[in-house]
Amino acid sequence: MNTFEALFSLLRSEMTSTPLNEEERKSINNEFLVKLYKLSKSHDLAHLIGDALDKNDLLPMGYEATNRFIQERNMSVYRYEQINYELGEISRIFEENKIKHIPLKGSVIRKYYPEPWMRTSGDIDILIKKEDLENATLALEKEGCRYEGAQIYDVHIRLPSGVCLELHFDFMQADVADKRAKVLAQAWERTSPCDGYEYRLKFDNAFFYFYHIAHMVKHFLKGGCGIRPFLDIWLMKQQDHFCGEEIDDLLKETNLLTFAQNAERLSKVWFDDIAHDAVTKEMEEYIVKAGIYGSLDNQIALQQLKSGGKRKHLWTRIFLPFSLLKCLYPKLEKYPVLFPFYQVVRWFRIVFGKNKKRAFIELKRIATTKDDRKKRLGLLCNNLGLTDENFN
Repeated sequence: MNTFEALFSLLRSEMTSTPLNEEERKSINNEFLVKLYKLSKSHDLAHLIGDALDKNDLLPMGYEATNRFIQERNMSVYRYEQINYELGEISRIFEENKIKHIPLKGSVIRKYYPEPWMRTSGDIDILIKKEDLENATLALEKEGCRYEGAQIYDVHIRLPSGVCLELHFDFMQADVADKRAKVLAQAWERTSPCDGYEYRLKFDNAFFYFYHIAHMVKHFLKGGCGIRPFLDIWLMKQQDHFCGEEIDDLLKETNLLTFAQNAERLSKVWFDDIAHDAVTKEMEEYIVKAGIYGSLDNQIALQQLKSGGKRKHLWTRIFLPFSLLKCLYPKLEKYPVLFPFYQVVRWFRIVFGKNKKRAFIELKRIATTKDDRKKRLGLLCNNLGLTDENFN
C-alpha cells in the first residue's frame, strides 16, 4: 500500500469507524508516517489521518511524525470550539442589529461529519446583503472587531480572538452574467430561519448542494480545490435530502451537472473504493498534486486557455480589467476617470508590497507554461463539461 492509498484507507476508517485490515496496517511504519503527514497536511487532512492512526493504534510514541499528527488533531478541536463560539457571537451581534446573514461552507457542512471538529475551516464565511455591509461592519467594529480591507466578493474582518471573518456580499463578479450568476442571485429566496434565530438563515438543501458544487468549480478552475470538498460531497450524499431531481435541475441549468457527476464518482472512488474511469483518473491527478490551495501552474495554464495564449494572459495580469480593479479600489465605481491612476497604484503595491516575490514568480511561470499542459487541462475541462463561461 502506497502513501496515497493509505490516506484514503485511513479516511474511510475515520468516517465509518471501521478498523483497518491487516494488509493495510502492516505497511505503516515511521518512515511511512512522515510521508503520510506531508501528503495529508497539504490537503488539510492531517488531523483526520492522525485521529484514524491513533484509533488503529498506529501512532508509536516518541516519533516526530506522531507528535505532529497529535498536534494537528488537538489544534483542530481547539479551532472548532473557537470558531463555533465566534460564529455564535457574530449571530448575536447581527440579531441585535436586525441584519440577515447566512453561514456558509464549513460551518454548515461540519454537521454531516461524525464529529463537527473533523471539518476544519481557517476562518468564518458569512453571506449578507450588500446594502447591509456598512451597518454590519460598524456593528462588528463596536464589538472590538477590526476591518482589514475589501476583496472582489467580500470584506475581511479580524475578530478580537484573531479569527478572520470573510463577510461576503456577492458570489460572483459584478460583470459576470452566466447561468451560475442567475441561479446564485436567488440565494435570499432560497432560505429559511435557523432554529432559535430570526435573522440567521440557512439555504434549502438543493440550493446548498448547488452552491457547494459552484464554489468547488470556482476553485477547481483557479488551480485546484483539494480532497476535502470531495469528502464533503461523499458525506452529504449519505443524506437523502441531498439526492433528487431538484438538485440535478439546478446543476443542469448552470451547465455544472457533468462536473458534479464526475466529482460524485471520484468521491466514491476514494471513499467507497469503486473503480476509476478515464475522467476520474485524470481529475484525481490534477487534484492531488495541487493540494488544498491549488497549483499556480494549473491556474496559469487554465487562464491562458481562457484568454487565448501567453501574451493575452500577461496583458490581463498587468492591466487589470475595470470590473476587478474597482473591487480592489471601490472609489473607482464613483470615479471611473481614476482608472489609469489606480492601475499605477496597483503596480506600486505589487512591486513594493509583501507579495512581490509571488508576482514575479507568476510572471516567470506565465512565460514558461508548456502547450502540452494546457492541452491536457483543456481536454479535462471539456470532459467535465466546463466551458469558457465557467472560468469567470
